[in-house]
Amino acid sequence: GDTALVPERRLGFTRAQSLAVAGRHPLPPQPLESAPLAALLEALLDRLLLSFGLSSAERRDSVVRYLRSNFGVWVIDGVEYPDTPDARARLKPGSLLKSFTVRSKCDSDNSEWGGRAMWFAYDPANILSFAYWWSLWQRHFPAAPSAPAFSPSGDGRAFTLEQFSERFNQQLVDALGAAAAAMRSYHSCRVTFASLMLKLKYSDGTIQALCRWKTVEAMRI
Repeated sequence: GDTALVPERRLGFTRAQSLAVAGRHPLPPQPLESAPLAALLEALLDRLLLSFGLSSAERRDSVVRYLRSNFGVWVIDGVEYPDTPDARARLKPGSLLKSFTVRSKCDSDNSEWGGRAMWFAYDPANILSFAYWWSLWQRHFPAAPSAPAFSPSGDGRAFTLEQFSERFNQQLVDALGAAAAAMRSYHSCRVTFASLMLKLKYSDGTIQALCRWKTVEAMRI
């Protein structure tokens, strides 16, 4: 922000830019079970990382801490189900993925906002539906509940912060071009989230609390 020793400003995404970034790699033709795993991995990661950032407003250092178990519950017709193949087979538009937050920059021991539930709507028709892409991620790249939620290899190997930034920044360059990408980073997801919430007339304190931005106003929420 403006008070930082080295102010760093990032622009948000327009809807057109969000769609371009999410769709950098086209999904392989159906059925996905017969698709080359490398192509499917890249396409799903493109969609997962952006849709999660736009939906959660998480910082990149928090994103790499998430485990598969943080996304362990589906809500279908108001009933909670563990994230199993049987539950995923029953998913339909309107189902919800229930998740819990991890520690973050402004909540290092997860005591202020820790364990708060987040809800992601399942919508196969929406390229920015994190819940939909998560269901495909779990289906095609399953891993133990203790494994990293997001992995560059789709298994138990976690992203380092450097790998995460490098991959996402390259995604921006490929989708938007070097000039537009230079003004954006994963932090742009937070900028976009906050800007949209402001347009919807939410209070500054509410927006800051949802972004887990520790201010006096946010702590009153």
